[in-house]
Amino acid sequence: MALAIPSHLLHHDHRRRHHCSCCRLCLWTTAALLVTLLFAAASLSILYSHFHPRIPTFSLDGINLTRFTHHHNYFDVAAPIVLHLSNNNAAVRLVYAESHILVYPSGKLALVLAEATVPEFSQEPMNSTVIKVTAAAARRYVAADKAAELDRQFKVGALLVDLEWHVTVDLALGWWHSGKVPVKVHCYEIEVMKVGGDKPKCGADLFGW
Repeated sequence: MALAIPSHLLHHDHRRRHHCSCCRLCLWTTAALLVTLLFAAASLSILYSHFHPRIPTFSLDGINLTRFTHHHNYFDVAAPIVLHLSNNNAAVRLVYAESHILVYPSGKLALVLAEATVPEFSQEPMNSTVIKVTAAAARRYVAADKAAELDRQFKVGALLVDLEWHVTVDLALGWWHSGKVPVKVHCYEIEVMKVGGDKPKCGADLFGW
């Protein structure tokens, strides 16, 4: 004699088997993800301990004002800049994204005097690179009181400037990349009218801090 199983019980059993299959799939996916993350973390730890990747060192070799003129409150400025970068990593290649250099008058004037764009470039291990750019401004408006103070400082040779370079650096070693690490290079109170002498002291802040 055949037994008749109610259709609602068959549907319930099918849903239960489907639910168990989904749970097993989720568990396997989670386990695979955890194993992948652990492997990546272990690989990064080995790479870091062996190669100890670090950001480059920076120095300012020169900055001068080759043009500093104004008509009323509108300034035209040109400031050639020479920066020296050293990649001291034995095996790590550095990739610099397109970035910007800003030049400010030191003190409380709180304005951008000139700016320059640095194109993207890369730097091989144990390599030194010289960057030459000109920070410029054309008809840059400056408020009357600040314009008068700028002009006075320039004429008496007392104009000091600050330089900031905001750049992101990717540290690359084979397949491994650090991702874009923000770096702010800064040099403060530079005597642009001074010829020769010691180079300005510069620093670099990781993550722009």
